[in-house]
Amino acid sequence: MICFSKNQDHLGRDHLDHAEALGLYATRLIGEVIACTYAKHLQEDFHSGVRSGVNGPPIFFINGIRHDGSHDVESMITALAAVNR
Repeated sequence: MICFSKNQDHLGRDHLDHAEALGLYATRLIGEVIACTYAKHLQEDFHSGVRSGVNGPPIFFINGIRHDGSHDVESMITALAAVNR
């Protein structure tokens, strides 16, 4: 199972500073990445998305129905209003 990001070599101290600003512990985060702690969960989420027809972000579902329209605010409000009729 692959558990490393293809961009992990681009991660630096500034990224860990962002993690710490979010209340994450950098040392723990690094250890969890190295240990592939969340790889199985991420893989399960990925496969669930594929089964649901998700082929890339962002994907929106409104009341369980995939919204394939535009993602601008006006289009989303129109789609939400249509579901509530």
